[in-house]
Amino acid sequence: MATHLNIVVVEDNDDLREAIVEVLSALGHRVLGLTCAEELGDEGAQAVIDLLVVDLNLPGEDGVSLTRRLRQIQPGLRILMMTARDTVRDKVSGYEAGADMYLTKPVSIEELTAAVQSLEQGLNATPAPPDN
Repeated sequence: MATHLNIVVVEDNDDLREAIVEVLSALGHRVLGLTCAEELGDEGAQAVIDLLVVDLNLPGEDGVSLTRRLRQIQPGLRILMMTARDTVRDKVSGYEAGADMYLTKPVSIEELTAAVQSLEQGLNATPAPPDN
């Protein structure tokens, strides 16, 4: 049984963001599209988010900084970086910041869907943290 995820997409390209939101919504997920990290804000960072899809080249706070910040607040959050930055150093930096998956643009719908499904399976397989 598929899980319906709460997904936040932070992408400053309007057409791409809208396409991603449409595709992921069609899969049954609850998806919020934002143009910049600041739209998420500190309160939004406390919201229940299962998956963050984030571009790195954002106006204001960049995707690497946003990833680091949210990873500290929500360690169980799944993070998918989708960016035009394609050097090995860029990818390593993304993973070091906390990305679970790093895709380089252009990304096909099939690849995006497969990546989200893979991360979704990881969420379903992750045991709940112990109560303290």
